[in-house]
Amino acid sequence: MPAAGPAPALDPAVGSAPDEITSVTRPDAATLAIAVDARAPGWLHVAGVDDGFWTAMVDTREVPISRANGPFMAVPITEPGAHAVVLAYRPLPFRVGLVVAAVAAFALALLCLVSRRRRRATSALSGRVAAAGSERPNAS
Repeated sequence: MPAAGPAPALDPAVGSAPDEITSVTRPDAATLAIAVDARAPGWLHVAGVDDGFWTAMVDTREVPISRANGPFMAVPITEPGAHAVVLAYRPLPFRVGLVVAAVAAFALALLCLVSRRRRRATSALSGRVAAAGSERPNAS
């Protein structure tokens, strides 16, 4: 009788794939949704290069992505049964770019507002000066 002990660790390079992939959809350009049905724990191998900007969720729980078969991705399926796997591509440079663009747009809007108020103040001041100058008697 074999000794009872912890289950062996899953190796993403060798691990088994889910028994059935029931659907694969792309809700948008940066998201891949996969429905799987597994009889035992294993790995879902994805033929996409893991560049560090992918996140994986299995049944709304974030899980780490491992590399398998070179640069490709492997997502652990730790329990048997039906699972919803969502891979989302969230590149850091893109997010940084969005923040920089938002700050720049805010700064531009603020600059336009300040400039408009200064023009109004200058315009009102020059109108008062012109009115005051026309009240002076003419020396001719």
